[in-house]
Amino acid sequence: MTGLSAVPVTGAESEQRLAAGALGGSERTVWRWSRGSAPGQSAPRPPPALVPQRGRPRCETILLWVPRPPTPEWLKRFVIELYGGRCLRCGIDRPLEVAHLAPWPVVRDDAMRQPGPNQEGMAILRFHQPENLVLLCANCHTLLDDPAVAEVDQGLMFYLRDRATATGHFGEVTRSFVCKEMTGNRRRPSVSDAALAPLFDWLQKAVERGALPEPHRFTVPWGNGFFEVNLASSDLEYKVAPDPALPLWNGRDFVRPSPPRSPYGH
Repeated sequence: MTGLSAVPVTGAESEQRLAAGALGGSERTVWRWSRGSAPGQSAPRPPPALVPQRGRPRCETILLWVPRPPTPEWLKRFVIELYGGRCLRCGIDRPLEVAHLAPWPVVRDDAMRQPGPNQEGMAILRFHQPENLVLLCANCHTLLDDPAVAEVDQGLMFYLRDRATATGHFGEVTRSFVCKEMTGNRRRPSVSDAALAPLFDWLQKAVERGALPEPHRFTVPWGNGFFEVNLASSDLEYKVAPDPALPLWNGRDFVRPSPPRSPYGH
């Protein structure tokens, strides 16, 4: 099982430190150091940060390296659609790349410091959050990754991203994408519920900011039934039949309920 895990060790094991990643290891490669070595062998010297120091607790933290998770194809399609198929910085339409604003080592290490049973899963979830993804051309992506280019940094990307996401277009695209995936796609598997969860969180925040036009409550076909969705609270409720008072997703747009007809025919 791969993953970044932390386990306490005591006694003689507290003099051993395990690390990978920074030393070029893979998820199945473990490097271990100790004060001594077997006859005829020399023990490798660990980096200074890994050397046990006097006065510290005897309980140490052992870390296993987690490789950078690939960006799912559905998430790439979503980001391209979200940014209108153009680079966020310069506006050209090719060649385009999906860029992560917070790099994987930063997101991973931050998640590992948080308590919880599934730190690796939490790190991947945060890494692929919509807020951490932007669409850039290959040139702007290279400039962003180059620390020597001071004028193209995370601060600029956060500003451009926040300015773009404040528009109603972003909320509408995200809502349409969620509805399409909930309805299903005959040509490919639909996105999992766990993968859609961050998008529901983002839509709820958009409703709170007033950045998402109506409808906030609607019905989406699902199998032989329907899901009644409330984006203001991120609630989903299964229904056998749709509520005629709510807009219904028809695969491309929302069908508004017809107003009640007057008994007098007007």
